[in-house]
Amino acid sequence: MNHSVPQSISSFERSTAHRAATWFGKIGYSAKAFLYATLGWLAIQSAVGANSGKIDPRAALQWLVENSFGKILTAALLIGLAAYALYRFSCALFNFEQNDDDTIGVARRIGYFATGLVYAALAFFCGKLLAGNGGNSNSSISDRTEMFMAHPAGRIALGLIAIGILCAAFAQAKRAWTGEYKERFENSELPGRTEKFVNFSAKFGLYSRAVIFAILGVFAGIAALFAQPSSAGGMNRAFSFLESAKFGTTLFAVIAAGFIAYSIYAAVIAWCGNFGRER
Repeated sequence: MNHSVPQSISSFERSTAHRAATWFGKIGYSAKAFLYATLGWLAIQSAVGANSGKIDPRAALQWLVENSFGKILTAALLIGLAAYALYRFSCALFNFEQNDDDTIGVARRIGYFATGLVYAALAFFCGKLLAGNGGNSNSSISDRTEMFMAHPAGRIALGLIAIGILCAAFAQAKRAWTGEYKERFENSELPGRTEKFVNFSAKFGLYSRAVIFAILGVFAGIAALFAQPSSAGGMNRAFSFLESAKFGTTLFAVIAAGFIAYSIYAAVIAWCGNFGRER
C-alpha cells in the first residue's frame, strides 16, 4: 500500500517538508526528554517524601518556571513542545512516519493528531506561565470532565477517549515487548557500549508509560460508563492510585524511575531518530 508523502507536491517540496519535519521531531523529542526527566524527578522526590505537589506535565512546568533559570528553560520548552506538536501534526496529516493506509495506519495517524493537540496545549500553557498567569486556574480534571459530559454526546466521546488511551497503553507495552522501539533510532549511531543501556531504558520507560496510560484509560472509562466525572483523573491521580495499592510506595518509585528511563529513550530519538523512514 502507498504510505509515502502525498505525490501532488514536487520532490523538492517533499524533501524540504521532510527536513522541516525531521527538525521538528529532533527539537520536539529533546523537549519531551526534558519534560519526562522533570516528571520523573518530581515523582522520585514524592516517593521519598520530599515533594507533596502534583505530578503531571502542567505541575512539572509550573515547578520548573519557579526555579533557577526557570523562565529560560520554560521558553525553550515552549519552542520544543510546539515543535513536537507540529511534528505529530505532520505525521498525522502528511504521513511522515510512513504508515500503511490500512486500519492500523489510520488509527496511528489519528493518535498522532491527538498527541499533537496535547503537546500544543502544553506549549500554550508554557506561554501562559511566561506571561505570569499560568497557575491561576482552579479547574480540576473532574470539573472539566463534568462540563464535557454535560453535552449530549459527552459520555460517548469520553468513552472513545478512554478506548484511545487504553490502545495507547497497549501500543507502548507492545513496542517494548516486541522490540519495535528499536525502529525509532539507529543503533549504529549510538555512542560506544551504550546499546544495552539504551535498550533497557527504552523498555523500562515504555512499560512505565503503559502502566500510567492503562490506569488513566480505566479511570476515563469508569467516568463514561457510570456517569461519574469524579472518577476521571490525570497523571497525578494515576500516581496516587499506585501509591495506595499494595506495595504502593515501591510501585510508585519504580514508575518514577521509569519516567527517567523514558526521558533517556526520548533523548536517544532526538539524537539519532529515524524520522520519516520506512518502518
